[in-house]
Amino acid sequence: MIIGALIAERENVVSYISQVGLHVIVLNVLAMFVAIMAAKLFMLPKDQRSAIALECGLQNGTLGLAITITILGRTDIGVPSAVYGLLMLFTGFGYAMWLRSKQVATDNE
Repeated sequence: MIIGALIAERENVVSYISQVGLHVIVLNVLAMFVAIMAAKLFMLPKDQRSAIALECGLQNGTLGLAITITILGRTDIGVPSAVYGLLMLFTGFGYAMWLRSKQVATDNE
């Protein structure tokens, strides 16, 4: 869905990313941070905290896009969801790589 929305609005994608890109990255990172803190509050192990953080960071883009396109019938207001759906992959990948580098460093000690 996200790729379809981005293709449908391909002439404006760069403009949309410049308009909402910083906001969706902040939202994504904040959601992941809150997930980690909530999991820590419930004293979950580190691997479960990481899994919860990734799940929170990687799930909402398609849902937002589905609601704006199917229920509201508008693609123009689905742009932040589409940009979120695209950029969440980068923040999620970055977080996973950071976790992996920490694990490798711990294994080498």
